[in-house]
Amino acid sequence: MKKLKKLFPFIIIAASIIVVVCIAFSNKELENAWDVLFTLNPLWLILALVAWFAYVFFDGMTYYAFLKNQGYKIKITEAIYLSIIGYYYSDITPGATGGQPMQVYEMKKKDIPVGIGTSTITVRFIMNQFATCVIVVLLWAFNKGFVDEQLGSIQGFYIAGFLVNFIVIPVVLLAVIFPKWLVKVCEGIIKLGAKIKLIKDKESAKESVNKVIVSYRESFKNLLKQPKQLVLQFIISILCMLGLFFVTYFVYRAFGLSEVSWYRILAITVLLFVSASYTPLPGASGANEGGFMVYFAGIFPDKTIGLALLVWRFITFYLFLIIGPIVTLVSQIRLSRKQRLEEGGKVKTKDVLKEHVKFSNRMDEIENIKQEIEEEKENN
Repeated sequence: MKKLKKLFPFIIIAASIIVVVCIAFSNKELENAWDVLFTLNPLWLILALVAWFAYVFFDGMTYYAFLKNQGYKIKITEAIYLSIIGYYYSDITPGATGGQPMQVYEMKKKDIPVGIGTSTITVRFIMNQFATCVIVVLLWAFNKGFVDEQLGSIQGFYIAGFLVNFIVIPVVLLAVIFPKWLVKVCEGIIKLGAKIKLIKDKESAKESVNKVIVSYRESFKNLLKQPKQLVLQFIISILCMLGLFFVTYFVYRAFGLSEVSWYRILAITVLLFVSASYTPLPGASGANEGGFMVYFAGIFPDKTIGLALLVWRFITFYLFLIIGPIVTLVSQIRLSRKQRLEEGGKVKTKDVLKEHVKFSNRMDEIENIKQEIEEEKENN
């Protein structure tokens, strides 16, 4: 049972890939789906990959800028590495719970204290939520007529998604201004959840919520004391999220389509993003695929929307599943070699590779790292 639990994220990911491939290649209106894929405009596909890289690069820059401001110097390549492993481990764990502990762990290996690492991750999360909400509000407001026409029948889904994402903003502000009141409200919600059997361990839930509130409060209070850093983080987060959202438009153009303007494509993309982002499955699997087919119906022709989904999902999700293991393997080999050289021995790459490919051990590692980080926080 325990082994099955470890495999669950990978089963979900594999199932979603199979479903996407089936949707892409089972359309009876297409005589040869492979031919269509090979006729996509390479320039727009390259731009889609550039947008993906911009997403990763600017995400890495949030870590780089914050840590530099705190007096910890890391290379830009190391910041990008932090970004990639964050996305990778978030994508292979339910509720995206694995990414942040791995990032804090990697920062700790670079002599960055757990407290600073946690603040770095918290600031990045808060600013991304602010940036996403601003982008959503602007694009939604300027394209309301088009959005209502395109998504009128499923309005409840993207409104709920927006509210879930937006709620972080008042929570952060309340954590700074009225922390005691926020704790009482959260404890009341936990108590209610325990009564209706939604929450099993009431005390553990209270402790977790208190830790989150303290983290939000301290991180944002420190950021407010440095307005230049606050503005810089916000600008970087805007650029980061726009990189992700523009992937859809470039995929759209790669299929030779141009009838719908870029800002309308972006409006639908951000609403899909907020609608699917609170799905607890790895990579929001299921919600993203199903949402794409519904949200972009009529924008992409029926015969090619499945292929568009495949290309879009490959760039925004599957690419992390390919690159993530590669960069973590390279990092592991370098670290092992460095340690062995310091000890006067040698390291065999094949031994490191064998350890790395045992992904079940990687899942154990995430749980161990979470526990280690919590213990260090308590000791500090």
